[in-house]
Amino acid sequence: MCRKCENDARVSGDPNDPIVLQQFWDQEYAWYRDTINKHGWAIQFVSGSPGESPAFAYTVGLTNFAHSELLVIGLDDQASAGSLLNQLSRRVRDGEQFRDGQEIATSGPPVRMFDVPNPGEIIFIANHFFGRPRFDSLPALQAVYPDAHGTWPWEPNYHLPPGRQPMPGTFRG
Repeated sequence: MCRKCENDARVSGDPNDPIVLQQFWDQEYAWYRDTINKHGWAIQFVSGSPGESPAFAYTVGLTNFAHSELLVIGLDDQASAGSLLNQLSRRVRDGEQFRDGQEIATSGPPVRMFDVPNPGEIIFIANHFFGRPRFDSLPALQAVYPDAHGTWPWEPNYHLPPGRQPMPGTFRG
């Protein structure tokens, strides 16, 4: 079951009732705590809205490894986004430190990392989980991937639709 369906099934009663909402968030944060304790990180996936906003996913917990949280935008299915973020997160757990501008080989296409200048507008759950306000956000790195032809978003003839993979600083969660 996807997290959204699981969450919808857990919310019973009036979702505007502060007690119902508090119970929901208590369960959510218990899941994050348990997942981070077990694996070192969790992943928050946000479904996109066709024509409005692309799907995105980010890690929650890499800050415990003295590393920026990781973000990927435009991978529409949770499995693809999760696979990429889990692969990169295992490397962070094993001691690798990614940096702005670095190209990284993955089991699929390579990704290039970029500092996200506005993480407080995107990684809400990570900031909330670690008690950070938007204006003092945890840092984040965006993993940018090429299209099927190996063309990066900033190069001519990039084949993904405009807005599918916005560059850092132009996306708001």
